Amino acid sequence: MESKVKHTKTSNQTDHTFTVEETLDMISKIQSHTLLWNKQDPQYKDVIRQDHVWQELASEIGVPMILLKEKWQNLRSTFRKNHAKVKSSMQTGANSKDIFVPHWYAYEAMQFLSENLSVGKTIDTVMYRN
Repeated sequence: MESKVKHTKTSNQTDHTFTVEETLDMISKIQSHTLLWNKQDPQYKDVIRQDHVWQELASEIGVPMILLKEKWQNLRSTFRKNHAKVKSSMQTGANSKDIFVPHWYAYEAMQFLSENLSVGKTIDTVMYRN
């Protein structure tokens, strides 16, 4: 029987397993640097400045920058999925016991991202008839 190898996108750097405490500390540090996550920050599109901040954080935390960025990307993705489940369960008329409650350890710490996940301006295409 032939075994299948699962290929994943990982960095060529040494792997690092983040503890819960390290992850929550990393989230807090990233939150304080709005140019890394807030599209309204004037420096958000300044890639050079962003790389500089990522490098500072990586040195401070003690991991290669690529691993830090990969971890952040994974955290953001998990947060978005959990946040979408919460929002979709909060339909009009939904009972409070039907609302999805995430049990992921980093969900509350990443609530600052929820303002960036809101839907932009929409246009109502339904025509109302008198």
